[in-house]
Amino acid sequence: MCYEIFAIRGEPYEINRSVPGGTCRVSEHGCANVNQQQRIANGVNSGALTNREVGSLERGQAHVDRKEANAAANGRIGAAEQRSVQRSENRQSARVYRKKHNAREK
Repeated sequence: MCYEIFAIRGEPYEINRSVPGGTCRVSEHGCANVNQQQRIANGVNSGALTNREVGSLERGQAHVDRKEANAAANGRIGAAEQRSVQRSENRQSARVYRKKHNAREK
C-alpha cells in the first residue's frame, strides 16, 4: 500500500493509495476524490485559494462523497446513479479549476 500525506489548512491528511503503480483507473471514484483533495491542497499551498474558497470546495466535496455513499448504500450502483455521481464529480472538478484560476489570492 502507498500512503500519501499532504496538508490542508495546516492539518495533515493521510490517504491510502492502494492502486498498483500509484495510478488510478477511471472507474474508481475513491481515487477521483483523492485527486480532488490533492488539487485543493495544492491551491492552498500555492496561495491560489482563499480560506472561504477552500471551505466552499470542501463542502462541495463532502456533498459528492455523500452522494456516492448513498448510491452504494444498497450494495450496487446502477447506471443512472453512476451517471449522477460522475456528473457531480465533474462539476466539482470544474469548481476547483474556476476557484483556483480566478483573480483572488490568499
